Amino acid sequence: MNTAIIGFLKKEFSQGLRDRRMRVLIFVLPSIQLLVFGLAIRTEMRNIKLASFGKPDPVMREIIDRAEASGWFSPAAVKGKNPYQWVKAGQAEAVLIAPENGLGRDALHKTANPQILIDASDSVRARAINAYLSAIIQQTDKAPAPQFSFSVRTLYNPELKTAHFMVPSISGLILSILTIILTSMSLAREKEIGTMETILSAPIEGWEILLGKTIPFVIMGLIVFALIVSAGILAFGVPERGPLWMLALAGFVFVVTNVAIGLFISTIAKNQQQAMMASFIFLFPAMQLSGIAFPVDNLPPIIAWVSYFDPLKYFVTLMRNIMLKGGNLAVFWKNLSPIILIATAVAVFAIERFHDTLN
Repeated sequence: MNTAIIGFLKKEFSQGLRDRRMRVLIFVLPSIQLLVFGLAIRTEMRNIKLASFGKPDPVMREIIDRAEASGWFSPAAVKGKNPYQWVKAGQAEAVLIAPENGLGRDALHKTANPQILIDASDSVRARAINAYLSAIIQQTDKAPAPQFSFSVRTLYNPELKTAHFMVPSISGLILSILTIILTSMSLAREKEIGTMETILSAPIEGWEILLGKTIPFVIMGLIVFALIVSAGILAFGVPERGPLWMLALAGFVFVVTNVAIGLFISTIAKNQQQAMMASFIFLFPAMQLSGIAFPVDNLPPIIAWVSYFDPLKYFVTLMRNIMLKGGNLAVFWKNLSPIILIATAVAVFAIERFHDTLN
């Protein structure tokens, strides 16, 4: 083999493996991720929040019992007496609505007009809910002849368009990739090429360096966010039913959070290669735990708790609720508050490490 190629191989292996942190990034963390997600990911839908509205007669009770016993559904904790608000607020994903006189009695008199309300902001999950409930209803043996059928209404995405479900989610993923990687590599590049010493010797304060290195990425992230949302609305026909202030505030807080994460990564990485790998190692589980690829409810409890530290999970929920459901204040603050807490915690750690770098 060419001696020059052998020399390059030795050089690259030596530089890539001599750092203990790089060895951990290359071998240990991917192995852990493979083990965790290989055991945790399941494609079938689980923990679907099911509620019922109307007279609880034996037929409706049997349907509910069969649904909960199937392992697909769990009882929904609902407040109020408006089933549409249950779905809008995310308290229930499916609601069985019985006729006024009860499902069994009206079915016997051929006047039954039951309904199923299904939250279709997640079109894939909505199809599964419809199929599961249809199978359960067909197995109900207490229904008197003639057999009845539910009138299914899919809310917020009645045509079950995948774009309406995916565009709000993908916007968060694109923002994460852009802002985290660019921010993390920015400071790492200064360390790698040796210009950090020049910056530190300049007559400027540490906070000026910090803001100067982060504000541009916040601005770029917000511009990309606006472009993604606009493209989703204009090119894919995704509705924007919620207030613009909700959308703007959610986007701003999420971008700032990602920039803080990127800054923290840059204070750990010694060069651009480490920054890039660390960013992707963070982004991969963040994406898997966000609800973009598969519902978070599918995860076993021992893994699902990690998703509570994933800002992308909350942002995906926010985007779907604002754009598709019109924005529910309770859902909005319930998901925005954890992002703010994560941003604050990460920013504190990042600033402390940044000051250590300056010193």
